[in-house]
Amino acid sequence: EASPSPIQRGGSRLRWHCSSFHGGDDYPCKIIKPFFHSLSEKYPNVLFLEIDRDDCQSVAKEREVKCMPTFQFLKKGQKVGEFSGANKEKLEDAFNEFV
Repeated sequence: EASPSPIQRGGSRLRWHCSSFHGGDDYPCKIIKPFFHSLSEKYPNVLFLEIDRDDCQSVAKEREVKCMPTFQFLKKGQKVGEFSGANKEKLEDAFNEFV
């Protein structure tokens, strides 16, 4: 049996987390990043993770990330939702829907 990934292990101890998959120099990733950080203050019960696709290609592949930025919402280690893009309103709507 395969051992769980770090995301699964971390997610099993925490109720909610949101993973932000981004590319270092991608413009959409740069413009949404400060807003993503501000959401961590609004949602203190959520673990916020930033995952650079260049540094963590295997994690991005495992999580089936197709474009940047992509935000995945997990509850107890299981994906319950996903949003891709740099639209602040839609990202906050995704938080309201999935968290």
